Amino acid sequence: MPQYRPYVGFSLGTVSDNSLNQKDTSGIYYGLNAGMLFYVSDKIDADLSYHYYKVKEFENVTALKGATLGFHYFY
Repeated sequence: MPQYRPYVGFSLGTVSDNSLNQKDTSGIYYGLNAGMLFYVSDKIDADLSYHYYKVKEFENVTALKGATLGFHYFY
């Protein structure tokens, strides 16, 4: 097995805000994510990824984007 593996994915979900000083708002998002998995050991891998989501029907937000670094432990 290679020490790394690239991936591309599609996401679809909902987003909501029901904070105390605002009215309840909700919407949907969809977009792409891409990243690379690095195998650190037999039980640990690291995931470096970037995502971009288009947001619909949500006040004052049109897109969500950012990078993520995650670690996974397999038992």
